[in-house]
Amino acid sequence: MRRNAFTLIELLVVIAVIATLVALLLPAVQQAREAARRASCSNNLRQMGLALHNYHETNQILPYIGTATCSPNVSLLPFLEQSAAFELYDHNAQATHIRNDGMKDKMPKTYICPSSVAGGEPLAGSGHQTSDYAYVATAILSSRLMNGVAQMRDTRPGTFQMPNTFTKITDGLSNTMFMYECGGRANLWYNRTQMSASYASSRQSISLSWIGTSNAYGPEAETYVIDAVSPSDTTPTWIPSGSILNNSNYSSRAYSFHVGGMNILMGDGVVRYLTEAVDKTTVSRLCQHNDGLTLGDF
Repeated sequence: MRRNAFTLIELLVVIAVIATLVALLLPAVQQAREAARRASCSNNLRQMGLALHNYHETNQILPYIGTATCSPNVSLLPFLEQSAAFELYDHNAQATHIRNDGMKDKMPKTYICPSSVAGGEPLAGSGHQTSDYAYVATAILSSRLMNGVAQMRDTRPGTFQMPNTFTKITDGLSNTMFMYECGGRANLWYNRTQMSASYASSRQSISLSWIGTSNAYGPEAETYVIDAVSPSDTTPTWIPSGSILNNSNYSSRAYSFHVGGMNILMGDGVVRYLTEAVDKTTVSRLCQHNDGLTLGDF
């Protein structure tokens, strides 16, 4: 007798086979997508590196970090084919002044890492967008900050020091880190836990604007233990040991949403991938432009 349909057992077997194939393929698809996002992020940094070099060639200095003029994010706009946005900026006013409100939603996509959660979204209070990349002040500035401690930071409000020149980077451009990832700054993150908006506001840790300033600490080996009862509203327990990457984006710490590390921009325009296994000494030396010390492997 001719059968016209599957039996129930056959149908269940087919469904099980399809489910198994989907389960096997899904991680591969996700990995492929993340690889593409990481490559796009790398390209963003490469474009900013080229813009930094073109800015230096034009002005014979690197962009300012501080309150004397606009931040590097604004200074690089003409070199990223964003002259129209650059012309909107009022150099006689603070970045967050009402006269610069026209800039708050003009951040180029180059400043957004495609892996970043809520990358490019405006802040709830000011409506300003935030960048997923930050500058190494000790590379951009001509002298060290905060008693000689190597800094991975955007800038420090109220601080003004002369910008650097390539000739002063005696360690070599290929041995000096200029930029790194600080992703998700529309929100506050510890490990992979997004803190509540009220908690983030109480910490005053989120950058006010992609065209403005934000505090930062130097590279620190640290671990954050999230509170199990109230993970998004309670200050995590801080332990001074562990990785120096991807622990928190608090105060412009090095933080990305890539797996196992982050993209960084070297002074020669080359983009490298810094893994979470990198030691603090190596990162500290990467941040310095004229210490004359040998770098570790990274």
